[in-house]
Amino acid sequence: METLIFKYKTDEESAVLLNRYRREITSVDRVFYNILCDEPELDAQFNYQKKGSKLINKFNTLNHVELINSYLMQCCIVKSYASVKANNGIKKNDQERRIVLVKQIKQLNEKLKKTTSKQTYKRNKIEKKIHKKQSQITAIDNKKYHNVDGSVSKMRDYVSQQWKLKNGVECKAQHIITREEIQELRLNDIYVIGERLFQGNRFIKLMPDLKTVEVCFDRIKRSKSHKMNLILEPYSNNHRNKLKELYRMAQLNQISITYSISGTEIRISFDEKEYARNKFNFDRIADRVLAIDMNPNYLGWAVVQWKSSSEYKIITSGVYSIKDINDDFFALNKEDDVPSDDPRRIENANKRKHEVFEISRNLISKAIYYKCSLFSIEKLDILP
Repeated sequence: METLIFKYKTDEESAVLLNRYRREITSVDRVFYNILCDEPELDAQFNYQKKGSKLINKFNTLNHVELINSYLMQCCIVKSYASVKANNGIKKNDQERRIVLVKQIKQLNEKLKKTTSKQTYKRNKIEKKIHKKQSQITAIDNKKYHNVDGSVSKMRDYVSQQWKLKNGVECKAQHIITREEIQELRLNDIYVIGERLFQGNRFIKLMPDLKTVEVCFDRIKRSKSHKMNLILEPYSNNHRNKLKELYRMAQLNQISITYSISGTEIRISFDEKEYARNKFNFDRIADRVLAIDMNPNYLGWAVVQWKSSSEYKIITSGVYSIKDINDDFFALNKEDDVPSDDPRRIENANKRKHEVFEISRNLISKAIYYKCSLFSIEKLDILP
């Protein structure tokens, strides 16, 4: 998934309504998250989303949720399930790591017993390793795993950021972060999963001006009082080009767009493969092939209209060369003691990456321009 992040502004009435949605979504997320955490073993996600499941029955008993509709509830289930599953994976890896560390400490203690009192350097070295591994075990035992809203990590990062802004001045935590800021950080984002058949998303739409995002969670009462307009702050031309293509594809029901809205930011996520597949959806000529042949120094390419091995037409061809880059690389290898962080090696590596990227992009452009239906590469069977 690729995500574009934008700052936004809105009117006071919409801000208050968004805040109400965020509060209710936070409550639902936490209820779902706690229920899933108590499960001995997670079932398939579908089983929690179907009618009569434990999560949906609990949702129906909540008396402080007035704005959340059934689709937003399903989005909460997806988010909570993903958070619990991720945490379970992290916990499993941590426990496996802890077992390995305990075994290593046991082995080091056995080595320590075999040393004599005169082997001071060796004993100190082993003791340092044991202390380091014991510290890692303590860190695993005291680790706080992220909850569904990520408030633990958000607060820690925010306090750390504010501490740096104050240039490390000694001050208490309550002076770094205010009560209002804590309440804001504890609120979840409004998370709405995209659907291709609803022009990208059911409830959130990008407007044609590419500056406004319309939010309306009540599809039946799409009156002015139920709509919230989020005005995007100025952004880069690269983001503008992507939004323009996303808007075009959404109008044709070709892509699903997921939105996540916080108090100040809106995140627009989409599948980059789906985006690229539609972006390069061009007319193709049957049996027209772009073929390439490579060796370390040169890459040859040709556009061929193919009929058979004895009947074909070469439309155009060419060669790319990176011989100069390879020559510089081998020249550096001949010199003695040239480290990997030497500026000349770094420049050579960066130049190689840049040229390979540009060659790849140029080949794709040629395939589109000549309307090739196939991209061909050599396949060598080298016998031992």
